[in-house]
Amino acid sequence: MKEIAKDRVNLFRNPPHPGERVQKNMGETSWSVTEKTALLGCEHENLSRLLNGKAGVRGLGKCI
Repeated sequence: MKEIAKDRVNLFRNPPHPGERVQKNMGETSWSVTEKTALLGCEHENLSRLLNGKAGVRGLGKCI
């Protein structure tokens, strides 16, 4: 039980990058970055930077 509580505390202290969740969801659909950018109407570079952990969600503009 203590181990689970420790994991929760660590998750709040060091949350995963939002791009990790987007990448996981893209893997489930098997869409490429190019296909996803066409669907979302954003630039390839912006989505790629998010997925690679180089940019946050705030800088994506109309992509999200």
